[in-house]
Amino acid sequence: MTYEIPGAIEITPLSDSGSKVTLFHAASETSVEIYTFGATVTSWRAHTGKNSLFLSEKADLSGAKAIRGGIPISFPQFASGPLPAHGFARTSNWELVLSEMGPHLPTTVKLKLESNHKTLAIWPHKFRAEYTISLDETLRTELEVTNTGDTDFSFQAALHSYFSIADIERVAISDLSTVTYIDKLAALERKIENNSALRISAETDRVYLNSPNTLIVRDETCGTGIAIDKSGFADTVVWNPWIEKSAGMKDLCANDFKKLVCVEAGQIDAPVTLAPGLKWIGIQELKRIDL
Repeated sequence: MTYEIPGAIEITPLSDSGSKVTLFHAASETSVEIYTFGATVTSWRAHTGKNSLFLSEKADLSGAKAIRGGIPISFPQFASGPLPAHGFARTSNWELVLSEMGPHLPTTVKLKLESNHKTLAIWPHKFRAEYTISLDETLRTELEVTNTGDTDFSFQAALHSYFSIADIERVAISDLSTVTYIDKLAALERKIENNSALRISAETDRVYLNSPNTLIVRDETCGTGIAIDKSGFADTVVWNPWIEKSAGMKDLCANDFKKLVCVEAGQIDAPVTLAPGLKWIGIQELKRIDL
């Protein structure tokens, strides 16, 4: 069965890493690229051609490791723990199971990942994860997780969005004022954000707890921004590797810290627990704005 739709959805087979799926939305003159490896969105472009998502020039797109940039999926673990870093969803091959479009509808695809012998060997729970990407004036990503087994399980999840910016020192993220956050660079100490506009001037790795459902990433150099709306995700992660860490990462260029900021919807501090047959849904919607 083919899921291609002329003028709306194009599928490019890749030798080692599944396929690349390209979505077009004619009315908004936008496009999105998705790799079925990791179900990773790697590009979100307006008619100007600029990618609003950061994708490293050194990103490995072969399927050998997680893609550095775009919107990788963290599931069923965020960051470090007993599983591989950020879980196995971002390094698994997802199956394309649906495509659709219409005159007044977004261009949409759905990918699926189900428990298999590889996942069960390291995380002994049966599940089905479905990831729906919809494109019009906005980019909407919806992660749905269903417990298909006969015992409860708990998990964390995040949509690890990398945004492309002109200069990290002229970026402001609002409004996280008064929100409690876990500072992962200070022995997981819990602190309170005192700034209405968060600015980054050093390595940053924070989990903002029960954060507002709407945040704005302001790129002051360009006079543009990204509005982030989330539902189902309680938390927001803010990350930038800064100088030393960026230089030491094999899939980042030394100065990439200047060009990226991660602001990601996540369910991290309080993992989701699902009973058999139940499902959870987390949604992130991105929209470009002028400042």
